[in-house]
Amino acid sequence: MTFSLWDRSLTPGQITLNYVSPDVRFRGISRALLRALEARALERGNTRCTLTSTETALRFYGSNGYTADGQPVGNFGTGSGYPMSKALVTHTR
Repeated sequence: MTFSLWDRSLTPGQITLNYVSPDVRFRGISRALLRALEARALERGNTRCTLTSTETALRFYGSNGYTADGQPVGNFGTGSGYPMSKALVTHTR
């Protein structure tokens, strides 16, 4: 089971959810979903994506070019979420 969510009512370029069920982790599904969300952000004219990571997903987002973007915040019903962002680059052929 996988979920990705882009909420148009929020900050442009904000990814609100990218969840992959533990039984399908490490198969490239979450990375593919993330790339699709970033491509959609570029299509909409965004130059940056932002998100709030769980502690578990910090390494995943870091390995995909996201960097810390502020102090931890309460989110996802937990004590902390980690704001991260990534500048988007348009690839030309």
